Amino acid sequence: MTKTVLIVEDSRVQAQAIGAMFQQLGFRTDSVASHAEALEKLRGDSFDLLLLDVFLAEDNSLDHLHEYKALQPGLAIAVMTAGDFTESDSVAEAINRARRSHVDYILAKPFKLIDVEHISKELESRQVDAMISIEANTVFLR
Repeated sequence: MTKTVLIVEDSRVQAQAIGAMFQQLGFRTDSVASHAEALEKLRGDSFDLLLLDVFLAEDNSLDHLHEYKALQPGLAIAVMTAGDFTESDSVAEAINRARRSHVDYILAKPFKLIDVEHISKELESRQVDAMISIEANTVFLR
């Protein structure tokens, strides 16, 4: 089954480059540029991974993690940032806040195909762990 990723990135050029890396690994990709568009997509489609740029124009994606998680419980979430260099501690704060919010993956921009491969392998492992086994007329989720 083809894995899917929703990329939330306000730079079209970066969204295309990131999407190309995921497509190279067999993902179906979709991209949006805002929080509102991401919510709309998550309401209409199912994804294996949500990849969020932390700093979107006038918005911070970390402020909306609870909404994304509520729409698709169990959705793997990755955040990426190059930081907001107008504030010296912004990158460290974003990374620490993402960890406290229990995101699955944190990527520093620019990242490489090997970083995307790591996420792909982890997602594959998660899918195997979630397979249903039936024993004695009872369904167990692993």
